[in-house]
Amino acid sequence: MTTSPAHPAFKLPAASQLVGRLFAHAAHRPQAPAVLQPNRAGTMTCLTWEGWLRTAAGLARHLRQCTPEASVVLLGLRNVPEFHIAWAACLLADRMVYPISPETTPSELAALLAPAPVRAVVGETTFVDQPLFRDAVRIPQPMVTAYPDEQPEELLAAHTGRGALLLTSSGTTGLPKIVRRSTAAVDVTARICAQAVGMRATDRVLLPIVLCHSYGIEHGLLAPLYAGCAVELQSGSMDIGGLWERLRDPAITILPAVPFVFEALARLHEGSAHGAEKLALRRAYTAGSVLPAAVTDACRRTLGIEVGQVYGCTEFGSATFNDPLEPGFAPQSAGQPMDGVCFRIVAPAGEPRPGRELPPEAQGQVQARSPTMFEGYLGQMDAPFTDGWFDTGDLGRLDSRGRLWITGRTKLLIDIDGRKVNPLEIEAILSTHPDVEEAAVIPLRITQTANRLKALIVPRTGATPEEDSLRRFVRERLSPHKVPRVFEMCAALPRSPLGKLRREALK
Repeated sequence: MTTSPAHPAFKLPAASQLVGRLFAHAAHRPQAPAVLQPNRAGTMTCLTWEGWLRTAAGLARHLRQCTPEASVVLLGLRNVPEFHIAWAACLLADRMVYPISPETTPSELAALLAPAPVRAVVGETTFVDQPLFRDAVRIPQPMVTAYPDEQPEELLAAHTGRGALLLTSSGTTGLPKIVRRSTAAVDVTARICAQAVGMRATDRVLLPIVLCHSYGIEHGLLAPLYAGCAVELQSGSMDIGGLWERLRDPAITILPAVPFVFEALARLHEGSAHGAEKLALRRAYTAGSVLPAAVTDACRRTLGIEVGQVYGCTEFGSATFNDPLEPGFAPQSAGQPMDGVCFRIVAPAGEPRPGRELPPEAQGQVQARSPTMFEGYLGQMDAPFTDGWFDTGDLGRLDSRGRLWITGRTKLLIDIDGRKVNPLEIEAILSTHPDVEEAAVIPLRITQTANRLKALIVPRTGATPEEDSLRRFVRERLSPHKVPRVFEMCAALPRSPLGKLRREALK
């Protein structure tokens, strides 16, 4: 591929800004690193911009040949460079790419995929070999890079932008749903995230959050691709020691993480021999929930960093950025809306004139409108909008400067290391255990920022369910982060006179 600015790709219209950006980076900086990952040899595996484009184009050509247009392609990979390749291939091939954790159990997959018939599966070998995918085209991880393409511009000419990004929403009052976000919405998400954070081509993002969730893919793939900066992938957020060692590298300039990571880093640093050493990060920010003030202070004191905040949800992605560099920075705020995003606060149900817009500083339900908004849930005819506004399920207020403050939730989700868990899903599984009459799942606070799950179990008459049996039962049916850490037996669950579970009494 030539590196001249007159590369043929630039004479062709790109239906997706991100496709155009990938071609541009590959043409102008072909050997610059795009995606890196530490390997077992102690060195870095490096995917260059040209390598990313060529391998993605080859896989895209293969997908075009073996699947119909707009097919669903399931992506069951962890934080590996093959994830970036497969995602770009689906975008270039105009397919609907659906990233999902390879730890998702067969029963979870069967329930999720009912409205989304999968035509191809790209993922870890054990993932793609499941009987559930016997009728799909199966591409194991080692084969992702097996189709390098020397003429990617031919695919650009055929690219229509009719694909989509599918993501699993935790749901609000029911089971998880599949969110569909169009290519155009994904393009806007990449642009406004990169601009809000201020990503530059000279940056290197260190990513300890999983790519198969909205926050991870937006700040570990979409925004860096838009900005042209490198991403270094970490296997997960639990290896705090390994993360700390990489953060000492001055090449790392941006760290998106979840609250638990920042709390753990501050604790590790405070008790280590590096007590006087400060990080050289240009940007550090979190999402999922606001950092407690004590953790914010600890990061400032021990790590020498101010931690910003991103707020959003799967349905419309990242929508605010609380910038520590802005005058009057308030760490507990969710920050200012990103470009093109609007919020309003409305009176909640049960109040006079519910749904009316409230003035600044008044608390109510948070509703959002954004060019990044999803098209709807797969398998459902109508998107849940009110006059174009989406109810986030959060309670909050807008201050006089237009900053958003989240003050509570109207919905049930529990934050587990940045992943939202719906207790109703786990309760439904537990209720099918032969020894369980009913169950309720609540958060179990471990630290200031870390939750785990606690299950309250009412046994069937005459039964004595064992904790290990219950844990195995859930683990066989749900992902590991949804398995309760504690199971507690009780005689009954608190209910209202109408029989509704009183969740506030559980806590």
